[in-house]
Amino acid sequence: MMICITGAGGKTSLLYALAEQAHVQGKSVAVSTTTHIRQPERAYPFPVLGTPCEDGKFSSLPAEELADWNHRVDVLLLEADGAKQMPLKVPAAHEPVIPADCRRVIGVMGMDALGQPLQEVCFRLEQAEALLRCGPEHIVSLEDMAKIALSKNGLAKGAEGKEYAVVLNKCEGERAKEARKLRELLRAYGIVHVGLTVHGRLVAGEEAAYAELLR
Repeated sequence: MMICITGAGGKTSLLYALAEQAHVQGKSVAVSTTTHIRQPERAYPFPVLGTPCEDGKFSSLPAEELADWNHRVDVLLLEADGAKQMPLKVPAAHEPVIPADCRRVIGVMGMDALGQPLQEVCFRLEQAEALLRCGPEHIVSLEDMAKIALSKNGLAKGAEGKEYAVVLNKCEGERAKEARKLRELLRAYGIVHVGLTVHGRLVAGEEAAYAELLR
């Protein structure tokens, strides 16, 4: 099963956390990218795949190699987007990079964007301004985050015809309360699987939602 992780605010942390969870469950798993990912700084009990490139990163393997790995392992987890370390993203025309064999797309958002000026927390600001119909100094609300998560020009881009889940990351302290409100907004519009995490790791009480991401 190929799973692509898109969006912003914790993709790489979630990528490795899910891979470790799949390994613990006894599944064969591999990690890679369709764009770029930093080469791991430590050893993992599963392969981290890519073509070495500049700045200590991996770029994507050729499409045929990714397809081959998808048949060789139970779970192939791919980071399929970039966001320059920002918690929100609205993709450009060429993003995200999702292979045809992908079964599930997991869109990630960082809850630390809430209540902040859009220009300070969102990658691809021009696209975000167009989607939200606002200016760069607009303060990000739960409704804005829901709109980004639900839009086919936002976090849901590339998920058409695939299973789509959302992970709300950086849910420390009071952010967890706000994240649960956002989850209810998303569920009201049909996004059934919404997980809450802190640096890719599940928040207490979220075991069932987290497990759904790998089922």
